[in-house]
Amino acid sequence: MEIWSLRGKKILVVDDLPDMRTMLRTLLVSLGAEDIKTAKDGDQAMTMMETNKFDIVLCDYNLGDGKDGQQVLEEVRHRGLLPYAALFVMITAETSTPMVMGAAEYSPDDYISKPIPKATLQTRLRKLLDKKERLRPVLHAMQQRSYTTALTQCDILIEQDPSNRFDLLRLKGELLLTMGECEKAKALYEALLEVREVPWAMLGLGKTLYYLQQYDIAADWLRRLIDSHPMVIAAYDWLSMVLEKQYDYKGAQEVLAKALERSPKSILRQRRHGEMAYRNEDLNVAERAFKLAMRVGKGSCFRGPAEFAGLARTLVKKDAAVEAVKLVDTMTREFRDDPAAQLQTSLVDSVVQQALGNAELSQQAAGRAIELFQRHPDKVGSDTAMDLAEVCFHQGNADAARDLLRHALRNQHEDTVTQKRVREMFNEVGLAEEGQALIEATAQEVLGINNRGVRLAQEGKLEESIRLFEQAATAMPENMTINLNAAQSLVMFMRERGVTQSYLNKAEIYLNRVQAVDVANTKYQKLKELLSHMVASQ
Repeated sequence: MEIWSLRGKKILVVDDLPDMRTMLRTLLVSLGAEDIKTAKDGDQAMTMMETNKFDIVLCDYNLGDGKDGQQVLEEVRHRGLLPYAALFVMITAETSTPMVMGAAEYSPDDYISKPIPKATLQTRLRKLLDKKERLRPVLHAMQQRSYTTALTQCDILIEQDPSNRFDLLRLKGELLLTMGECEKAKALYEALLEVREVPWAMLGLGKTLYYLQQYDIAADWLRRLIDSHPMVIAAYDWLSMVLEKQYDYKGAQEVLAKALERSPKSILRQRRHGEMAYRNEDLNVAERAFKLAMRVGKGSCFRGPAEFAGLARTLVKKDAAVEAVKLVDTMTREFRDDPAAQLQTSLVDSVVQQALGNAELSQQAAGRAIELFQRHPDKVGSDTAMDLAEVCFHQGNADAARDLLRHALRNQHEDTVTQKRVREMFNEVGLAEEGQALIEATAQEVLGINNRGVRLAQEGKLEESIRLFEQAATAMPENMTINLNAAQSLVMFMRERGVTQSYLNKAEIYLNRVQAVDVANTKYQKLKELLSHMVASQ
């Protein structure tokens, strides 16, 4: 009989205690492992995973100062540093609800509690590796971004081994959503739920209905999931997003608050809770939420200037601008190497100084923000551009405000919410006609660029079309029409003249921008499928 062994597996052990690292290494060696690396903290672990493809990561939750195990896991998932077929196992002596729920949101393959008997480690790893091995054809195709092949493999494996049916159906649903095949995903989830109420299928259906803009039905399913399985925290996040689309901002805030009662260690959720509370003028809650986002975000890859800016704005509204000055100093120091964050810092500084009555300092800060916008327009989102334009109008700098609003409109030329806000800003300074003219002229400008690029592609001038759309997508990274056509010009080129990895990567970037906003877009779905076929043919 063959003896089970970890021989051939590349393993990383992450623990801040030298004795624990030694003990785990000894255990793994006794199970046949030969290639074992160790890391003493989260930062060292991330560095190792950037340069090595591990089969197994055993990571303690408590890692001393810096990143904890949850933050290692969230960054691994966010950056795609661990292959789909690899294992991430959390090791912990801690059993508090915030820890367990926080880590669970990023889906470790398992938890193992200290102390760790050899038999337990062997049994758990063997079971997990066997499961990954059974799913290997699907996971391999997913790793290669060959989603069409992955779907085909799901169907083959379901037919061959029905015992893995639920795992494969779950993967199939996720693949369909990745490809934008929302109607097919909806049919899959509905068929499964007719037979059995599976929490992940209820969540999948809620997400799918959100993408399909069927918000009322999505809200019903997500509420039903929360009522029956209140520890499925992602359901609260998606319900809050649905409610926001329905303009029920108070409802969205309440749902996020309930999620945070169960799982408070998410910087993204704390930040969003603060943003909803700020929008609802619930300033005490907003202040608390932004402060918690800053606290739990230490060590997180999602830490950024937004929670600092949100807190500063909240303090200004609470007539506590003096406290906000310290936040500006912290932002300046912590995000000094990020141009987009520097712009947000200067913008917040301008608002704070204005509230303190320092008009000259406020104008100087706004000037720094405008200069950063002019140097790095591709780093400036539409919302930030409109916020800065509002400050510029207030300070009498109408020319800078116009440039910023033109930038916002170019990125969101079909978005009625953006158009409404721009129109209101011009109305407030008595320039209603000019505002409407800018909206119309910018829409025509974007349409002209888009039509020119499409015409070049139709005439067979694909290199020129690609160059034009790449320039446009750099200047307008949020414009979905431009991003779709940039991807299409690359796909057309590869279909005609051969697939290249650089063009595949570029097309993937443009489609990922669309996926984040409108995964149900029909053109996105077709391009994603074509790209998947191209990857499979490599």
